[in-house]
Amino acid sequence: MILLVLPRRWLAAATLALLWPTAIFSAEPTPRGNLQRSPIAFELAIYLPKAGKTTALPALHQRVKAPGMPALVEALPRRPPTAPILQARLLDTVQKDYRPPSLDLLQRFGRGLSRDQAHALQKTEDALVLRFAHPAANGLPAYRAALQLAEQVARDTEGLLWDEETREVFTPDEWRRRRLDSWSGGLPDAALQTVIHAYKGDKQVRAITLGMVKFGLPDVVIDDFSWSNNRQMGALLNAFVQALVEGATLKSPGHFDLDLRSLRHAAVKDGLLPSLKSNANAVARLTLVNGKAESGDPENRLLELKFDRYPGPDHYARQDALLSALFGSEDAVTRVKHNEELLAASAAAKKRLP
Repeated sequence: MILLVLPRRWLAAATLALLWPTAIFSAEPTPRGNLQRSPIAFELAIYLPKAGKTTALPALHQRVKAPGMPALVEALPRRPPTAPILQARLLDTVQKDYRPPSLDLLQRFGRGLSRDQAHALQKTEDALVLRFAHPAANGLPAYRAALQLAEQVARDTEGLLWDEETREVFTPDEWRRRRLDSWSGGLPDAALQTVIHAYKGDKQVRAITLGMVKFGLPDVVIDDFSWSNNRQMGALLNAFVQALVEGATLKSPGHFDLDLRSLRHAAVKDGLLPSLKSNANAVARLTLVNGKAESGDPENRLLELKFDRYPGPDHYARQDALLSALFGSEDAVTRVKHNEELLAASAAAKKRLP
């Protein structure tokens, strides 16, 4: 998980929201049915070397001629599109209007970049900004075509790829490995199309996904959990967003039963099931409510996962009950000889419990 949240550039989000506004949700149970919204709109970009400035638009015009690629338009329409479209803008004021991540941030959000590439990126002046939009009916095929198009133009121009929704920079090779080669049976590995940011919240830890807007789906939040559950909460988030990307729907308002065995992406399922303990039931009975946005969150609908369908005297006990049921648990006994120092440490720890 990532501990630092990188602020989102406001320009694209504001433009797309004005074109096709979505409803603002309160913290209420999520309605039943499909959580996907149409149209789907997102932004990618290619940071260009000096030589790429003159070749970027010709390369793009050539690449969009291939079958399955979106139609290139001068401006995004006021009405939702009926087929995949793309607006492209060559920007020569990158240092002012589209500044790349700093060297420090690239250590966390740079994918496959060499030290020389990271340093060169700091001086980049030009970028090709790509805004994609398509109906939900075009869904995953249109998204995959956008990924392919961006990679092809990046290779043509020797540029670096930027995902505005997940706030990451990629080399074309790393883009291919993570974003395209990870598909199976027409389905993406959602964990490699999104990221999770986790950080100290008002109480304990808050974790949120970024990038689900590329599927027309809400980003997902888990709030107020212990760092000791960080790995399991990350696995729960990844499994849940995988189910959403695969088309899972809510059969009743605010309730969803996540069954790891029902995931259809072979590599994702094969990566989860062997790690379960012998007493795991591989099912999480989740409560879903509309999430509350905080500073740094993605410009997208938010869905918060709750744990109140499990027994326990408090919020944390119910979290542990869900995780134990989903992944399994083991009990072990260690005999310790108590002395005054250990008893004092135990008493001090108990005082800090929530």
